[in-house]
Amino acid sequence: MKVTVLTENTVAVSFMLLAEHGLSLFIEDSNEDSTERVLFDTGQGLGIVNNVGILGVDLASTNKIVLSHGHIDHTRGVKPVIDAIGAREIICHPAVYDNKYFKGIRFGMEREIFIGFPYPKEELEQSGARFTFNTGPQKITENITATGEIPFRNDFEKIEKDLFIKVGNEFKPDPLPDDQALIVKTNKGVSLITGCAHRGLSNTMEYAAALSGAREFYAVLGGTHLQVANLDRIDKTIESIKRFNVQKIGPCHCTGPKALSILSREFGDNFLFISVGSTIEI
Repeated sequence: MKVTVLTENTVAVSFMLLAEHGLSLFIEDSNEDSTERVLFDTGQGLGIVNNVGILGVDLASTNKIVLSHGHIDHTRGVKPVIDAIGAREIICHPAVYDNKYFKGIRFGMEREIFIGFPYPKEELEQSGARFTFNTGPQKITENITATGEIPFRNDFEKIEKDLFIKVGNEFKPDPLPDDQALIVKTNKGVSLITGCAHRGLSNTMEYAAALSGAREFYAVLGGTHLQVANLDRIDKTIESIKRFNVQKIGPCHCTGPKALSILSREFGDNFLFISVGSTIEI
């Protein structure tokens, strides 16, 4: 199975590729008879349409779109993608349409910023989108399953305090039930692909293991939301990665430079540097 990074926060060698704060992965699940292609998240839409041509990715061959959660840096590219390739099934949790906000300090100022799914469901359906909402595990292809809601299983991973849902004029903490990941099975073993892992990478690995029966993971790829984590949480996350004997760890997007540098040092040759244009075989 091949994973191509279409959108990510960094680009190693540009060749006119664009980086942005967001994530989009193109997953090709091949067997003897056919290949199914899954687009996991769409970034902010600034890079994906530009980057696919440069990378030689046939976006129109996408069979399904899966959204990891409803934040704008994973969903704003949905409309440009649908406009470019036509009608597709979009698989996501119904809470992607919660009225999501960031409320806190950014760039030295107190801010209230809408960060949710920017397109009404009806608008996307008029463009040909077909929504499948899942709260539990959802089979995407023969070898790929979306986790659905991820339960909290430890006391050190919590949702950031500046993420909210606006209900009327009231802000309530966002529990992000829509946060989900992909469990992938290949001849190399079971792998895990995350969007942001807002509910915690350790929680996500524990749940993916429970769903798949895996006691270890070949690869763990994607966002880990460790960008504001303290050293204690990073250390406990590393313990979890080691407990599952992860052979390849490829954190990116919202992991943050501090955590990336620690994880790189800790896992050495098993650490994958991921940026726009990276391809990973799992």
